[in-house]
Amino acid sequence: MEKIIFLLIFFFTEDLELKYQKEDSLKKIVYKDNWFGEDKLFHFSVSSLLIGSTYHLLKCRLKKDNKLSTYFSLTGTFFLGISKEVYDKKIKKEIFSYKDLIYDLLGILFGYFLFIH
Repeated sequence: MEKIIFLLIFFFTEDLELKYQKEDSLKKIVYKDNWFGEDKLFHFSVSSLLIGSTYHLLKCRLKKDNKLSTYFSLTGTFFLGISKEVYDKKIKKEIFSYKDLIYDLLGILFGYFLFIH
């Protein structure tokens, strides 16, 4: 139990942060992209849950074969993760976070082994 509490505290600390700077015409905007934090937990959990839900939808509800269901759940979830980062960069004018993509990939792998394999 103590190890779990320590990991949760370590996971949500803001000590390990990398700052990105974006030059605007007159002001400087600083974006924090931490390796550990609530945003990374959301990327991980949403990716893994999307794998499970899309696989279940395709395999069990729509009666598609295993290979097709696996392929579309993996590629669709990865495409959504990339689309979210492109949206952050182009629409919200923030950074394209490779750390978010790493957590998306970790969530995809976790979801694959939890729900499919």
